[in-house]
This record gives sequence, C-alpha cells and structure tokens, in this order.
Amino acid sequence: MRPPAPKYSMTWDPQIVLDYISKGESNQKLSLSSLSHKLVALLLLSSGQRIQTLSNIKLNEISCSGELTVVNIENRLKTSRPGQCTTIRLKIFPDSALCVVTCLKCYIERTNAIRKSEYLFIQCKSPYQKACSQTISNWAKRVLMLAGVNTSIFSAHSYRHASTSKAAQLGVSLHTIFNAAGWSERSRVFQKFYNRPVCLNNGFAEAILANKFT
Repeated sequence: MRPPAPKYSMTWDPQIVLDYISKGESNQKLSLSSLSHKLVALLLLSSGQRIQTLSNIKLNEISCSGELTVVNIENRLKTSRPGQCTTIRLKIFPDSALCVVTCLKCYIERTNAIRKSEYLFIQCKSPYQKACSQTISNWAKRVLMLAGVNTSIFSAHSYRHASTSKAAQLGVSLHTIFNAAGWSERSRVFQKFYNRPVCLNNGFAEAILANKFT
C-alpha cells in the first residue's frame, strides 16, 4: 500500500565538504576532535559506506601495503553478504590535505597511547572508549554544518547519497560503485534510493577525491 520512497530528491555536492576540509589546518595541528571529524568525513566520501560500517572497524582489520590500505570488517553489517566480510580499499591521494590514508595513519598514531578500545574510532575524551554509531554520526553531521550544507534537510547518512551520486555523475561504472558501497550487482537500491541529482582514473575513491568537480 505504501512502497518505500527515496528520502531525498537531490543531494549535496561533495566538493562543498572537500573545500572546507582542504582549507583547514594540517592533520598534525588539528585537535583530536577535529581530526576525528575529518577522518569520518573522508572515509564516508571515499568509500560510500554507512556510519555503522565505520563504527565497526577494528585496528587489527586495517592493513597497509604500499599505496593501498585495505580494511576487512568481520562484524556482520546491514550490507554484509552471507559468509563474506565488508572490504574497504583506500589509496594514497596526492593532495595530503584530502588524503584519507594519510589522515587515517595520523589518527591511529595520535590515539595509540590513549585508546582503551580495539575499535578504530574512540571517544575524544577520557576514558577514550569506542565511539558509538550515534557519536560518529554527530561528527559527520558537524562537518556538514561547518561546510555549509543544510543539516536541517541532510542527515549524516546523506554522505552515502552524495558520494555515490557524484561518482555516477563523474562516469564511474555501476560495478565499481556497487562494490565500494556494498551493493550486489543485481541490486536496485542505488537507482531507486541513492542516485540523485547533485546540486551545486577512475576508481570510486579517486573520482570522489580528485579535484575535477564541475
């Protein structure tokens, strides 16, 4: 009687958030809170994943080899396929201000001595335990607000709409987008709920982070 409808008729341009991030201080000069916010935003934009995914990343699931960083999340997630873990692949980006791998390594180094959790994201204040999904969502929404995105309309989950829609607009194949975001090849979720007009090479993360937006 009431089929599910898309939450948004359009989405914001990731360039808005990337411009805000690129104008900020270097990773080393950022407070732990600001560094946490930045890493969350870059991970969401460069992976197309959900907040839940980020909250389930453990340190021992992150491996770096050359320019490639791979995250294999073993916890069962909403988009997990039976018998398979969720995988995020991140590459080093030339612009250090927007490089998610550089930011990730800096965050791990900064939190190494204070963390009390095996999970990647921890609270910014003592006792530095695991940051829950709601906390990470608040960080993501905070970046949107500071960047100038209307947060009375767009929630933290809108990162998934913005990044995947922009990737499609830039010509990234549906196969690449689906693999990055965790959708099956036969899924209609992207076309029906996520692919929206963006209002004001080519792997998924590279297309999102590259300074080639129009």
